[in-house]
Amino acid sequence: MLADDVYNIALTLVPNLKCHDARKLVEMVGSAKFIFENVGQVKDMLSGRSKRIAELLQSQQILKEAERQLRIIKDKNINMLYFTDKVFPKKLLDCYDCPLVLYSYNSFDYNDYFTIGIVGTRKADANAKKFIYSFVEKLKSENRKILVVSGLAEGADTFAHSACLDFKLPTLAVLGHGFDRIYPRKNRDLANSIFTSGGVLVTEFYWGYPMFGVNFLQRNRILAGLCDAVIVVQSGLAGGSLNTAELANAYCRDVFAVPGRFDDSLSLGCNNLIKTNKAAILTSFNDFKYYMGW
Repeated sequence: MLADDVYNIALTLVPNLKCHDARKLVEMVGSAKFIFENVGQVKDMLSGRSKRIAELLQSQQILKEAERQLRIIKDKNINMLYFTDKVFPKKLLDCYDCPLVLYSYNSFDYNDYFTIGIVGTRKADANAKKFIYSFVEKLKSENRKILVVSGLAEGADTFAHSACLDFKLPTLAVLGHGFDRIYPRKNRDLANSIFTSGGVLVTEFYWGYPMFGVNFLQRNRILAGLCDAVIVVQSGLAGGSLNTAELANAYCRDVFAVPGRFDDSLSLGCNNLIKTNKAAILTSFNDFKYYMGW
């Protein structure tokens, strides 16, 4: 008899089965295990393209791969959270497209912290670093349980995680790949420092998941969904941090942007967020305290 987690993992391996569709299916029938053990009954509930997905549920190869993934999880001491678990992040669960499964190095009480996302361009300069370090230092001085989330990318993400390590503030990195690698490679030591300090590395991607550029846009919804507030420190007119801001707005999170000179290419995205009322202007930590009512 297969463990329940095998079926939970297997559901994430079904090609073209989107997270929100899988979640609806589980909520309809009660469990992933029921789905795989009663494919015919489940198939009758579906129509159109979904019938093809039901046929894929009959693949023994999917269950075999799920068993392999579960062995890896146990061998590598990776934590696994399923969306029906009581300790699954509630803020993320409120998002219609939340992942079915979260894998992590280190466990964390996500629901007991005020969570702030700090993101920005990979080309972030000394001004961005100065702002982030000052902001994180002041966060540390607050008598609150605060978690800072970012994406382990170069630039602003690196500054955010590093500042948290320096000021001993909990930080979480959302990865755009499985735990069989760390990208970018130059941030391997940073990832290890986050882990050894008691911080968290999180991903929805299973071990060995192919490395696609779209993974990083996909992970942005987790970053935004985990947060109470998202801060874009520096960004051009295009980039992943603007995508994160858009998602945070869609999830009704508080969004902030640090303004810059009108002729600074690294600030055009932030200035535009403020101009279009998609982010509140953030010039200091006091601005943040004012907006949040602290």
